[in-house]
Amino acid sequence: ENRNGAYVKSGLDPHVYETSSLAYRGLAIDGQLQSILVSGESGAGKTETVKIVMSHLASVQSAEPHEDETQSHHLVVQRVLDSHPLLEAFGNAKTVRNDNSSRFGKFIQMQFDVEDATSAAYSGKALPSCLLAGSTCETYLLEKSRVVGHDDAAERTYHIFYQLVAAGDDDKRL
Repeated sequence: ENRNGAYVKSGLDPHVYETSSLAYRGLAIDGQLQSILVSGESGAGKTETVKIVMSHLASVQSAEPHEDETQSHHLVVQRVLDSHPLLEAFGNAKTVRNDNSSRFGKFIQMQFDVEDATSAAYSGKALPSCLLAGSTCETYLLEKSRVVGHDDAAERTYHIFYQLVAAGDDDKRL
């Protein structure tokens, strides 16, 4: 960090846990809205990186117990983290280069309930609470041709179609 508290790149590539920790710190301690952009080539690990970031942000905010945490709060965290398999089933497919390739771009917004620093200080807390309250996900189609056309027999459509075909009859009735 420099004297203004800004992150100074040390010449190393950014690490996913450091990036998410700095974003959490910026939100919880500095009170500044944060964004993390995950980009890269096909098969570079964007989907897995987003899962790591979201899981890490949820675990960082739960690392220090807060008296205002409730069972329903833990349920919110679990629901946010459990959304990934569903999003992948409806939005990802197998390709020649990647077994879990996203067919959609995603803008995921994690929503935190951040306590005011002054209120936290009056309550005797060293740090304000910053609790995950929910999330939203906006999707957009990357390329229609990648969904409906497959030049190679090794490419498939969305995972959900194969999961439905493979499911037992009892599961299909749900």
